[in-house]
Amino acid sequence: MIVDVGPLDKYSVKAASAARVLAPLGLPFAATELLPGGPGGSTFDVWGVAPDEALLIGAAPTAPPTVPNAIVTDLSSGLSALALVGPRSRSILEELTSLDVADRAFVDRAIASAPLANVRVIIARHDLVGRTRFVILVDRDLAEYVWASTLAVGARHGLQPGGAMVLAD
Repeated sequence: MIVDVGPLDKYSVKAASAARVLAPLGLPFAATELLPGGPGGSTFDVWGVAPDEALLIGAAPTAPPTVPNAIVTDLSSGLSALALVGPRSRSILEELTSLDVADRAFVDRAIASAPLANVRVIIARHDLVGRTRFVILVDRDLAEYVWASTLAVGARHGLQPGGAMVLAD
């Protein structure tokens, strides 16, 4: 199933060391890894996209974080988030990207920037309750193309569009 998982608030945090500026806020950080919000009940998941950059992803509406010594940019209206869920999601991605999404290479909570259907995206594997799930962040202007391309490839695998309520079942 493919689902538009918006609305999500998305903030880029850039600093010489993302780990150093996020630690005082109780937000965990690891480059190329998705970590759930901090112990203080943070509403953000932390996507470590590089040593100097994290994406903070939270359910809308989430107030912009105040991060001293960092540049915080609101990307909420510029990025779309799609989720590809289910046992055939890996097979579909293998046809759309050169990224190795096998279990051994792309483990749960891994993140990578890669071309998908010839569009640069950020892909995170974020499994839910035993279900393989890949979350794809794509420029909003290209989201409809990525959605259509994924559905076209996924048709051979029985892919269906779904809604957010289906994920809660």
